[in-house]
Amino acid sequence: MRKLINSLIFKHAIDILTDDYCFDDYIVAAQAGDEKAKNEIVAHTVKLVAKIANKYADQFNYDAEELFSVGCYALAKAINSFDISKGVQFSSYLTRCVSNEILMLFRHEKYYMSKSIISLDRKSTRLNSSHPSRS
Repeated sequence: MRKLINSLIFKHAIDILTDDYCFDDYIVAAQAGDEKAKNEIVAHTVKLVAKIANKYADQFNYDAEELFSVGCYALAKAINSFDISKGVQFSSYLTRCVSNEILMLFRHEKYYMSKSIISLDRKSTRLNSSHPSRS
């Protein structure tokens, strides 16, 4: 039941984002340093970030709060790097930025996990080969 309610809320929030709300003026102001404009953008897009984070949390059995934090970081980057002249909606750009940032986190963790496993394997190999009773 909770998932159904959340999906209806998020679907409504996304409809509002994509149909009724124009971010162009806020983006220009935010990129010029206007904190009120940034806060306005964050207020209208935080539910989209939460939806994307929850999707990946469910899909990969990962902590939703951590992914939400990564998504908020991506939101801040998206506000600063969005180019209005390309004719893309901000919500579409934001969705891609948040997804990419979360996937980058997964790749980063996978890389360092494999490095630590290799490191542990090398240490155990060295220990086993140097120990006189194991030769």
